[in-house]
Amino acid sequence: MSGNLTAKIQRTQRKLKSKDMVKDSQKRITKSIGIVSLGTFTSRILGYVRDVLIANRFGASTISDAFFIAWRIPNSLRELLGEGALSAAFIPVFTEYFKTKDKHEAWRLASLILNGLLLISILITLLGIIFAPVVITIIAPGFLGKDAFALTVTLNRIMFPFTIFICLAALVMGILNSCHRFSLPAFAPAVLNLCLILAIFFLCPRFHQPIVGLSIGLLIGGLFQLLVQIPPLIKEKMDYRLIVDFFDPGVKRIILLMIPRAIGAAITQFNIFVSNLLASFLAAGSISALFYSNRLVHFPLALFGIATGTVLFPTMSRQVVDGDLDGLKKSLAFGLKMVILTCLPATVGLMVLGKPIIRLLFEHGQFDIFATNMTYLTLFFYAFGLVGFASLYTIVPAFYSQQDTLTPVKTGMISATANIIFSLLLMRPLEQGGLTLSLSLAGYLNVSLLLIKLRQKIGPLGLRQILRFFLKVLFASFMMGMFCRVIMLIKIGIFYQVIIGIIGGLAVLFLCCKWLRMEELGSISKLFKRG
Repeated sequence: MSGNLTAKIQRTQRKLKSKDMVKDSQKRITKSIGIVSLGTFTSRILGYVRDVLIANRFGASTISDAFFIAWRIPNSLRELLGEGALSAAFIPVFTEYFKTKDKHEAWRLASLILNGLLLISILITLLGIIFAPVVITIIAPGFLGKDAFALTVTLNRIMFPFTIFICLAALVMGILNSCHRFSLPAFAPAVLNLCLILAIFFLCPRFHQPIVGLSIGLLIGGLFQLLVQIPPLIKEKMDYRLIVDFFDPGVKRIILLMIPRAIGAAITQFNIFVSNLLASFLAAGSISALFYSNRLVHFPLALFGIATGTVLFPTMSRQVVDGDLDGLKKSLAFGLKMVILTCLPATVGLMVLGKPIIRLLFEHGQFDIFATNMTYLTLFFYAFGLVGFASLYTIVPAFYSQQDTLTPVKTGMISATANIIFSLLLMRPLEQGGLTLSLSLAGYLNVSLLLIKLRQKIGPLGLRQILRFFLKVLFASFMMGMFCRVIMLIKIGIFYQVIIGIIGGLAVLFLCCKWLRMEELGSISKLFKRG
């Protein structure tokens, strides 16, 4: 009897210790998410100022369309070569090297990848500059025969070296995140936006075509986004070596893992390409409407969804190396709940308050009521997919941490095919709104397929509990939306509608969550306090 009692006591102690470790881990994760969210918030505020200034100066026009199309190409390469495919393959292997090998071997691997990326990005930049007219013809055929085509080619050639700086900056961010340094990498993108803001005031007036000055500002911003991350890399005592070896075993592993992820990133960019291509055949300004709605949706997406995924990825990678699949599942569930609790209310808020927000932020200068209506239609259906987009940043790293980059590619191909079908069916009745609704539907399809595959891979994920949590947040968000709708009916001016709607809506949301006794609300409160 005494032996059984002792065994029971030991099991209870282990359970209590395990719970305490989980709580401590979640506290660290929450703190890190708070830091990343604060950096993201700063960057997004500066990004908003940038977008307002661009909208005020250029409106939703063929000139702004030319800039955004030209920017899309190097930005896509950043997601493909930097923080997308390469980071997804690099972080798990780099983490494994740090845990199981000598630190010098880990830094040697980092040096090899940095130097290889530099050479490849320089080559791609040179080819991009030479073949810019061909690239623009392919991605925006609706611009053929228009005056904006020549301008788009010029802007693209100016911007292409941005690829070199931003890809290196993204990889350095991945290295620092693997070392659990999140602060400065989180604030680095703010430097890019600050450079663009300064360019609008000091470079644009110096050119006959002012948009050229903005493109040069983008180039400068990419360089400084890289440079500001060098000091923390030095503090980590990185043993940098000027070496290149594409046949190194670690490099080959990363390349093999990167290939499926690169295809996956290409699929993501293909979805955006399809939207921009089809939008180029719609009314002038449709591409700009897609861009501005994307910016508004990406504010909560980056603030919570991407921030959560950024922090969880190194944690999940470490849990996989340690063989802690239960910890991986708990991290995934925690991340999904954080996404739901933050992004679902944001979805409702953008749907209800979207038009006054657009009018308040962008309806100045050349950005008129017609542009507002176009952007709101696009935003309404884009916001619908916010929870799905954000969930992908938590679910996909669960695969990458296990060095499985192939499964997300397979599900991504299915969702990309669905996006094309949905877009062709919906673009005529809903115009540019049909394009964003298609992206949203394809996003949810991708999430569903990934969760099914992940459950098959590691076992039950606790989805019933997450679903119950989702329904609670949905009810609280609905009540918040009703409050915001009532505020919109009161004639108190756009500024007061937005401010009272947001602050009052959050208060309603908080009270509803309290009434529903949602313990996870405490994590969000700590996130903001620590952020």
